[in-house]
Amino acid sequence: MAKKKKSRFSPLAMIASLGSGINLLKNSGLKLCLLLGGLLFIWLAVSIKHDVRSDERFLLANWHLQPGRLPAWVTPEIRSRIMEDFSLGKSDLSLFDQGVLGSLKEALEQSHWIREVLDIRLVYPTPQAEGAVRAAMVLSTPVAMVRVGPNCYLSDSRGRRLGEPYKASARSWFNVPIIEGARSGIAVPKPGYPWRSPAVVDGLSVAAKLGRARISEFYPENPIESIDISNA
Repeated sequence: MAKKKKSRFSPLAMIASLGSGINLLKNSGLKLCLLLGGLLFIWLAVSIKHDVRSDERFLLANWHLQPGRLPAWVTPEIRSRIMEDFSLGKSDLSLFDQGVLGSLKEALEQSHWIREVLDIRLVYPTPQAEGAVRAAMVLSTPVAMVRVGPNCYLSDSRGRRLGEPYKASARSWFNVPIIEGARSGIAVPKPGYPWRSPAVVDGLSVAAKLGRARISEFYPENPIESIDISNA
């Protein structure tokens, strides 16, 4: 019968085995610490981002518009309308939204009073002052007023109606001619929408050419106060 081989106790092997186990525990503990540290960092980053995004100072609904110097014909009512249109367009925006400058440009150009935004910059908030949006823009300049019934409607060179109805007496303030002779019962477009009447469109085209020629500036003693389209 074969004899069983006696196992030998080796202190060195035991120490090596213990050392290997300790190293394994150390490595596992280090990995666990790194994992927990990473999770903590992510949680802190998300928490800070949420706190910053929800800070009212960075919500653009609380920022005001600095439109720069506006043309002399802009009335307080027109200025207020531009501000209101802009406030509606930026109500859901945050400073940290991707493409925020493009979104602000779109919000401004939603107003029919604004033809084009040339430049837009942000003035960041401070403990003493709210944030602001500084914009350089080209307005939709009126070239004539179209008389329909008792009211007159400002219109630009692209044939679009601008703003609310005016009385004929407002002509001198805007320094534009009144287009007379529009067909009775003609449809008046909403602000920002074009006129559909070919006669009115032709009259506005003539008024735009007179404006580009600066007739009222060069010949102030003979102002062109009206354009008759009754035979158009």
